[in-house]
Amino acid sequence: MRVNSPLEPIPAELTPLPMRKQNPALEFIAMFAKYYRAERKLPFYAHGEDWRHAKFLMLAYGEDRELLEEMVRCFFRMGMFSSRGVSGSVLRAFWTYRNELEFNAREALREAAEREAMSAREKQQYREELRSARVRASKPPLRVDQLRIENK
Repeated sequence: MRVNSPLEPIPAELTPLPMRKQNPALEFIAMFAKYYRAERKLPFYAHGEDWRHAKFLMLAYGEDRELLEEMVRCFFRMGMFSSRGVSGSVLRAFWTYRNELEFNAREALREAAEREAMSAREKQQYREELRSARVRASKPPLRVDQLRIENK
């Protein structure tokens, strides 16, 4: 199978590890394809420009693989691939919003580190605060006819 063919799925589990180490773009596309398959239940097809974007992403973020993987998780968690209206490939959408994704990923990693450093009691308080915030957010806003207007 040709690796860079635009219409062949990337079999991440079949790609030998030494080959991934030689080609960092393949390593990124294999990681991206894993999350894509989990989200969409479809194989990921890498096109020509996807390889170029993957190469530049690995040059920019390759040293911090944890950050890059968190960026991919944020990308799919936020639904950016379908709601942003970027034409072309899914990886182009990732490339387009990489700065926003990097910020969100760094925040998520920082919050995860802070939660790890919390004591058991602090973690329980944090969970209760999250639950109460979700309940407040799930309440519907007041309708106009429910508002009282006072004239002074």
